[in-house]
Amino acid sequence: MRVSQHTAETLVVEEGRGTQALLGSSLSAFGALGVWVGWTREGKVLFLIVGAIFLLYGLKALLLDRPKTHRFERWRGMLAIDSKGLRNERSAPSDYL
Repeated sequence: MRVSQHTAETLVVEEGRGTQALLGSSLSAFGALGVWVGWTREGKVLFLIVGAIFLLYGLKALLLDRPKTHRFERWRGMLAIDSKGLRNERSAPSDYL
């Protein structure tokens, strides 16, 4: 994450691809370990289920998430999150601050 604009009225924080890669790979590794423990030790179905959930969420974060830009605007009192993908761009205002 890096701050790209910082004024008295506006703060813009850009989330990089490295953050998503780190989060996705660590969740995938943790999930793969859980699946392996649940598979090799019979009776540990909970490890298998929780590991599969972490593995799928980690792969989703690694492959499908978009870089986000968080814009905090004091004069409007709100947070806007912009999401940039390969083909299109989305913007969604959040709740009032």
